[in-house]
Amino acid sequence: MLLPRPVFHRLVLLLGLGLFSATAGGADASAAGQKKGRHGRSGMEIHEVGVKSLDAFFADARDIDDRLDRAQKARRQGRLGINAALGLDRSTPLEAAVSELKTRARGNLDVVMRGGVPQLAGTDMLPADLVSAVDAVNAATAGYAGAMKDLAGIPKRSASMVRKSRRLPRKLKSHYVDGFDPAQIPQMLKQTSALKHNVKVVKDLPRRSRHVVRGLNRDMGLLVRAFGGTWPPAGSAGGTGR
Repeated sequence: MLLPRPVFHRLVLLLGLGLFSATAGGADASAAGQKKGRHGRSGMEIHEVGVKSLDAFFADARDIDDRLDRAQKARRQGRLGINAALGLDRSTPLEAAVSELKTRARGNLDVVMRGGVPQLAGTDMLPADLVSAVDAVNAATAGYAGAMKDLAGIPKRSASMVRKSRRLPRKLKSHYVDGFDPAQIPQMLKQTSALKHNVKVVKDLPRRSRHVVRGLNRDMGLLVRAFGGTWPPAGSAGGTGR
């Protein structure tokens, strides 16, 4: 049985209001924990909506989300690698690890640029434990540089997606306007819930991307400046990702 459009529009409004109140607390709270165990942050996964045009849009959002995940992993692995090479506890902050390396190096480390990436090089023969620490720092800075490249333009791109996401609820509604069948109500509710969830994820991407880019620049700057280098390099945007 098909519903007249005025009846359908009222039904959509009622269902939408009911869904919003039902999912505003519980659904968002449960979704917020989905990535916490995997990435150590209270982020959220992008869900499939089941409408081709909408899922194509959210595929771009998932790409940004994945890039941010990789960048956060690079930061974490860089710090853990340096701590391991210096024999420090895994939880040691990067600042403390850099201070420890600087003390042990006794001025025998300089910053050089290799392929546009700042790296440490010994000015004298280094003991074996410092060689491994230098290797760990260089692996970290290479990882940071790669992550910055991967995030180029992401803050601006994610802000644009937020603006475009405001039109998505209307697109989903138009998907059901013609020839609506009440049997589709469960599917519509599920898709509306997924859409609401995904828009919430998209709205957080600009803040998260700025946070991750700032963190990468902070870690790179900490490593480089401690040994006499400059970050960002002269004449460079410093991997802001804008």
